[in-house]
Amino acid sequence: MERKYLSFGDRVQLYNFIKTLGEVKGDYWTYKEGWSDKKVAEKFNYSVGNVTSVRSELGRLQTYTGAPYAAKLGAVEHRMLELEGHYRELGAAIEAINNKIKEIENKMSKLSLREHFRT
Repeated sequence: MERKYLSFGDRVQLYNFIKTLGEVKGDYWTYKEGWSDKKVAEKFNYSVGNVTSVRSELGRLQTYTGAPYAAKLGAVEHRMLELEGHYRELGAAIEAINNKIKEIENKMSKLSLREHFRT
């Protein structure tokens, strides 16, 4: 069960721990990769609200918009283009297999007709 109220000592301990997990950039606090208010709350078994309150003393939480978002979007677009290429290659391979199947079916059909007329 998460703790609802923090003593002064708890707040100081939490503040010092949070300071090790990121940095202040201007008026904003930025966590290192893999950390968030929620992760810190889970580690200490505190509510996210308590962690947010203590962390806000360092600065507002930096949201990842702008350049980091654009970089991630670019990576996603690049991956989508790769997948589209693979999809086209797969489509061409399936079409080649279907054409081969049709050829075999035609040959089998001709063989079947020849045997039918032999008898």
